[in-house]
Amino acid sequence: AGQKNDTMQDTGVVAKVDSQRLTTFLRSACQVITVLLEEHRAEKQSNDKVQSKDPCLPISESCFHLNTNLPFLQGRSVYRLQFSEAQRHLMLTVHGLGHGSESSGLWTKYIICVWNIWQPSSPQKILICESEVRKYYLSFK
Repeated sequence: AGQKNDTMQDTGVVAKVDSQRLTTFLRSACQVITVLLEEHRAEKQSNDKVQSKDPCLPISESCFHLNTNLPFLQGRSVYRLQFSEAQRHLMLTVHGLGHGSESSGLWTKYIICVWNIWQPSSPQKILICESEVRKYYLSFK
């Protein structure tokens, strides 16, 4: 009987829970899961469209807008663009020199951006180049 009481007392002790931290974690986890589900749905729809199309594809299936209002992209033209053949939601853009008032710093460099068109608010990767980009190869393995 003594052991049963000790066990009851042990289980009666409830660990303190930091509800604010738990709430923050759950919110973050929900956001990550939502993004993953949206990406999965969009990729599945994209694959379904590609598989259901006849061999003659239209010039444009749809359009999307990238956020080129970012400070480091303003005043720069895109002179190269390529979609990934393996992951069609990924795109590479090569931006020319800036046309800003500064004659040094970032304005004198070329910029390469890798975009996820499902999240067009900012590039996923940004590369800065001293010299003009003439050749590139987009591969995700």
